[in-house]
Amino acid sequence: MFLASGLDIKLCDIRLRELPDGLTVRRWCELGHSGDAALLAIRERMTSAPPGILASLGITCDAKGEFRIPVRTFLLVGSKQR
Repeated sequence: MFLASGLDIKLCDIRLRELPDGLTVRRWCELGHSGDAALLAIRERMTSAPPGILASLGITCDAKGEFRIPVRTFLLVGSKQR
């Protein structure tokens, strides 16, 4: 979209995180109004998932046993020649 609009990409950083510790599955379900049944189902799936799969997705489990999902963002800076 940037290039199609005539913008030169000056910076693209994909390693950013909005929440360094991630968002708990509980909070994620609250934001999505998913309900308790969804929360329990997601926790069950994550508990039984192979650790390597969770790690590859950046999902962690904190000291309280809450799964945390990364909230990733990126920064894209462009400029247009005048």
